[in-house]
Amino acid sequence: AVQAWLDKSMAGAVLEDSTTLEAKRLRQGQRLLGSQYAPELQAYARCGVPACLRREVWAVCLALTPLCAVVDRDGATALQEAARGVSDWEWITDDVLRLDVAEHCANDVSYFPFDEIVEAMVLALSRDCCISQCCESGPPQIPIVAGADRDGAAVGAEDGAQDPGGTTEKLLVPPCGVVPFCGFSNYACPFAFLADRLETAYPLFRAFYCRYLCRLHTISSCPETLLQLCALFESQVNAYAPQAAMHLSQLSPEASPLRIAFPWI
Repeated sequence: AVQAWLDKSMAGAVLEDSTTLEAKRLRQGQRLLGSQYAPELQAYARCGVPACLRREVWAVCLALTPLCAVVDRDGATALQEAARGVSDWEWITDDVLRLDVAEHCANDVSYFPFDEIVEAMVLALSRDCCISQCCESGPPQIPIVAGADRDGAAVGAEDGAQDPGGTTEKLLVPPCGVVPFCGFSNYACPFAFLADRLETAYPLFRAFYCRYLCRLHTISSCPETLLQLCALFESQVNAYAPQAAMHLSQLSPEASPLRIAFPWI
């Protein structure tokens, strides 16, 4: 009887604390949004952000201003140019992106209502010619140059083909310089929860990709890129689960912990 009374009493206390905490977090978030100070909001977001504040909080955290000095424009301007590119030109990678959205977004119980805006976001990103320059860890891939020979030199460069600025113009496929891969649309799916309009969701997706997501498929020695994450995972597994790591390595090379966890990394 005493245990039942304690369980009932604690359940009520937990419910009350949860409701109070939610209201407290909401008030705290609104107060911090008034100051527009990104470091404080980033620390606040580590413990979760109320759904009604997520778009505004992430907009401040990502500082939706020009992402690099090379490009003097923001995500909204980039979207306008990318949208024109989607309507004017069809690229070979468009069907790859549409198929990826159909496989990973349209078939997902959480994201299938948003497959249209997710498709619009990844297509717009593929047309954004400044993505490679704005990625903080450097270009994620060696870009494919249209008409390049086996040595990577663009055909026509030796003939002096130049753009109006006087430099040799290279046409990348796709224009963003990032060839889509299986699961690429998963990067854009969470941003469909933040807004139902492309002009609002795309600048957030673009800024977050250039700052964080690009690192997940960048082969580089720079910190926080894919190789560093894989090395960190292996060291953590060997330190905290040495018996499991040894057992898997003895089974076969295909059973290594990194091979199993790589899709989640």
